[in-house]
Parts: sequence; structure tokens; C-alpha cells
Amino acid sequence: MKRLLRISSSLLNEVRSDLRRPHAFAHERVGFLFCRAASLPNGFIVLAENYLAVSDDNYIPQNKMGALINATAFRCAMQRGLSERVGIFHVHSHGGRYIPRPSPVDIREARKFVPDFFNITPSMPHGTVILSRNAAYGLCWDSKSAEPETFDSVHIVGLPIQLLDFQK
Repeated sequence: MKRLLRISSSLLNEVRSDLRRPHAFAHERVGFLFCRAASLPNGFIVLAENYLAVSDDNYIPQNKMGALINATAFRCAMQRGLSERVGIFHVHSHGGRYIPRPSPVDIREARKFVPDFFNITPSMPHGTVILSRNAAYGLCWDSKSAEPETFDSVHIVGLPIQLLDFQK
């Protein structure tokens, strides 16, 4: 089954701009993409619609991860997911100019919080997106009990159109 992610270049620029902002103590920023999904003959496409930045006061001081956010940040994202009936994708950046990959911490933590998104909108895919300066990578869960699968490609729609294919 193919899994595709499509995002407009303007939304992607908004997300990257937000994630580059410095924080008083967190080493990185995080946010949430809200997405719709459509069936394809051989899978589905996730369409990123909008973005929610995590507010400064929802970061927790710590030194073990790039950023740690509190339950309020997740509640805000989940409330929006419920209100708009959309999929929720946690997003952050690893910087650099390469195809980013999740760290062991990224995978461990996503396995804890992504299944909770299915309590809000069980019929939508949910997951995580990791950005770099010139690429994107995503993990997508089809259901609460499913294992995450990598997006086969990311389509950045705008001028110029970009297609990022990933080999599994």
C-alpha cells in the first residue's frame, strides 16, 4: 500500500519558519500538522491543510531531548483534530540538508502519543513528520494498533513543484 504526503510550499515554509524560531530553553521547536486523507487505487494520500505551533509556555525544561512538551500542547492539538475531524501529525526539524530520519527517541516517544490521536479521529491516519532544510520524512499510522509505515513520497506543491521519493 502506498502512502503519500502532500503539502503546499507556502504551508511548508510557514512550518519551517516557526520551527527555526529560538526558544528560551528548548533546543528545538515542535508543532502539529492537521491533515485530511483521500483513497488512492493502491493506498492513500495525506493532505496537509494547516499547522499549529506549540506555544512557548507548553515546553517543559529538561536536558534529555531537543524539546519536551506538556499535556496542554497535546490537548490543544487533539481538540483541533476533534473539532475539524482531521489527522494529526507531530512535526519537528532536524535541520541540515539531507533526508532526515527519526532518532530512537523520536520513534519511542511517537509510539507513546500517536495512538492517542486515534481516540479523537479513528478514521484518519496520524503520525509524525521530520523536516530538514531541503527534505521531509514521515511516519504514518493507519490505525491505533498498526505499526508505523514510512511515507513513500512527499509532494511539495507550489513553484517549483518538488517530489521527494524514499526508498524503503
